[in-house]
Amino acid sequence: MNAHRVNIVGLLQLIASEEEQERYQEEVPFVSVPNEMCCQWFDDFYHPDFNEFVAEFTEEELRSFSEFNELYEKHVDSLPEILDDLKKHSGWVEVSALANEIVQLYGWKNLTLEYDPE
Repeated sequence: MNAHRVNIVGLLQLIASEEEQERYQEEVPFVSVPNEMCCQWFDDFYHPDFNEFVAEFTEEELRSFSEFNELYEKHVDSLPEILDDLKKHSGWVEVSALANEIVQLYGWKNLTLEYDPE
């Protein structure tokens, strides 16, 4: 699977799953998982203006990402940096629910992700 797909699908799976977020926090207790998810989405993975990114997704998927991005952007400045607090934040509940809808819609919930061999 192309790196853009692996990264976006994997991050949406993470955002959609409280259990995965907790597992991530256990694996890296010295980082803020809420900040990591935010940086990964806004800085590292979501690049709708890059042709290489856009080429890897369908128009429908790109529309879903745009809707998700808009909602995430709406709440990002008010989100707590501590995972336990994040889970209780109403804005995060919306963001996570939309990620879950997208993951379900495209059949990505239990999809095993692997990068294409180089």
